[in-house]
Amino acid sequence: MDIKLIRPLTLNELWDTLYSHTDARLYAGGTDVLVKARQGVLYNTLVCLDGMSGLMGIHEHQGEIYMGACTTLAEIASNPTIRRWLPLLASSVATIGSPLIRNTATIVIAVRWLAIYSSGSCSEK
Repeated sequence: MDIKLIRPLTLNELWDTLYSHTDARLYAGGTDVLVKARQGVLYNTLVCLDGMSGLMGIHEHQGEIYMGACTTLAEIASNPTIRRWLPLLASSVATIGSPLIRNTATIVIAVRWLAIYSSGSCSEK
C-alpha cells in the first residue's frame, strides 16, 4: 500500500489539501498514527503539520499566552512562561509518557486522549 505524505506550509495549502483529499489524516508528532499503524490501521493520505510554523511554539503577548496546536509536550513542560503562569500544566505534561513521547507528542493529541479517557469511551483507545 502506498501512503501519500503531504506537508503544507501555509493554512491556505492545508485547506486546499483537506478539500482535495477528504480521506486525509492530520498528524503533527505522529505518535497516534504510529500507535494506529501498530494496530493495523493504515491511512492512504497523511498530512504532516510539523512544517507549519504558525502552529508551533509558545509566546506571550500583552498578558496573554499563545500556544500552537503542534507544540510538543516537552516544549510546554520546559517553557519559562508556562512554568511561571501555568505551573500545573507544566508539571502535568512532564509526567506524560517517556521523554521520547514528550519530544514528539503535541498538545493537540494530549487533549484528544484526555477527552477520550475522561469520557469513558473505549472505542478510540
